[in-house]
This record gives sequence, C-alpha cells and structure tokens, in this order.
Amino acid sequence: MSPPTKQQQGRSIALVGAGGHIGKPILDALLALGIHDITILTRPDSASTAPANVKVHQTNYTTTEEPALVEILSTIDVLIVAVAFTAYAVQTPLFRAAAAAGVKYILPCEFGGDPNAKLRQHLDVISEKDQYRALVEELGVSSWIGVVCGPWFEFTIQMGGLGVDVRSKTASLLGSEDKGFGVQKASVTTFKRTGEMVAGLLSLPEEKLAAYKNRWVFFSSFTISQQELLDSVKRVTGSGEGQWTIKEWTVEELLATSKQKMQEQETFMEGRLMMLQLVFGEGLGGDFSAKVLDSEELGLQPEDLDEVVRGVV
Repeated sequence: MSPPTKQQQGRSIALVGAGGHIGKPILDALLALGIHDITILTRPDSASTAPANVKVHQTNYTTTEEPALVEILSTIDVLIVAVAFTAYAVQTPLFRAAAAAGVKYILPCEFGGDPNAKLRQHLDVISEKDQYRALVEELGVSSWIGVVCGPWFEFTIQMGGLGVDVRSKTASLLGSEDKGFGVQKASVTTFKRTGEMVAGLLSLPEEKLAAYKNRWVFFSSFTISQQELLDSVKRVTGSGEGQWTIKEWTVEELLATSKQKMQEQETFMEGRLMMLQLVFGEGLGGDFSAKVLDSEELGLQPEDLDEVVRGVV
C-alpha cells in the first residue's frame, strides 16, 4: 500500500454490497488508490470472493443483536452501504451497530436524485430513503454523507430508462410544444465515475471531508439532454434519422402512463423505470450541474460521452 499524499488521507472503510452495480466500482476505485484499509461485509451464506488485500467478514448484518458486527465495525472509520432498493431496510440494524461501534461516517444507500428537488414528489425511491438518514442523526454518533449522482447512466440506458431504447431504435422525448422536446438537460453519472468520486471524496484530509457531515455531495459524468443522448447513440451505432421512431410527450402524459403501468404487477417495473425520464422534466431538478463536486479537483479527467455509450452498446 503506497503512502497517502498531503492531499489524501487513508481510512478504514467497510463496504456492504461490494458485488453490486455500484458497490463493485466503489471497491475497485478504493483499491486503485491503495491507501485505505478495506473490509467487506457479507451475509453468512454469501459465496462472494474478494482480492487478497481485502478483509471479508461474513456476519448477520440484518440484526443489531449480532455482537460480532459491532466488534467488526469498532475499527471502521467509514461505513458504505450499496445495496439494491429492495434491501434498504438492512440499513437500520447496520446504522445502529455503527453507532454502538463509534463509526464516524456513513454513506447510506442514496446514489440517486437530488432529495431537495421537485422530483421527490413523484419518485418514491427518493423519499423512502429519508428515514435512514434521520436514524443516523437520531443516534447522534455517526455523520451521514449523501451521494447524489442522478440516474446510473449505463444501467438506465441498457433498460431504455432515459427514453432512448437502443435495441428497438425508439426514443420518447419529454417536453412541450412551446419549449420543444428532448431539450431539457439532466445530470447523470456512470458507475465507474461514481466509484472514483466516492473513493476520491473518502481520501480527502479530515478537515475537508468533515465539511460534508450530514450534507449532500453531488457527482456527475454528463449533464445532457435526451436529444444529445440520442445523437450520441446514432453516432456510435451509425444509424440514421429514418431508422428511429420518435415519440414526443409531456410530463403529464408520462406521469399518467407510468402510474397506470405501476398499478399492475406485471408492468410495475416498466412503469417505475419510465418514471426516471422525469429527470428531463422542466423545473423538476434533474439538472443539478451547478452543485456538482469538481471531478478534476479529485484528479479525474472528463469522460467522453460517445465512448461511454459505445461501451454500453
């Protein structure tokens, strides 16, 4: 492990969900820095593997009655939770154990939209996370740092969730007759850049990291419109205008359609994914570019949109 620079500080970091969509890029980025002592928490029945320089503890982190969990966390500076939205509830026992162990920082499972934007009125996946941050504050030991990164770019494109479906060559562009369709911008972040910025953030000297106690930190790879995304996909795939079917619709039409789909079990996930297009709704807060932490200050170079899209395609 190389010694940290004057601009970096190594920490003891525990990660839950290290094999997931966002957990793995975070682990990879932390390992690449080579200055942190990393521990992975897995369930007792997990078959997960990890690099030789990473500690793996199999423990029941779904209950605070597990003494081993508190003991493991007693040496940890930062706890990161990167689980699927279906597993948010595991944060309650984890955060109680973290408080009992004296963990200084917690990165709860946020990794989504701006919680203070109007988007939260429509996306329950934002508001349902409030209770876990509130618990951290109530316990009064740890401080949370909330990561806002917008939609996960690669995953959402693969699912057609940004309104541009590469497989079917169809695009649903959000907007209005007077303002145009597909022109509103939104902030999005790749898995890799989210991991890199989490690692960079957690490597800041204490006086700089402490500035984010019980606050939000905003990451972004690109702030783009649906039209710019569509143009990139066309360039990468070599497809022409006539090969695409374009639909234009308003926020009201999107909401009505997605809510209808979410009422039926077989189309629930389709409706929920459709809702993500609301980041391109005017005035809803999907564009948070003015708040984004400068990635170059963390030593990261700008990403290339076409290159990322090419990797997805």
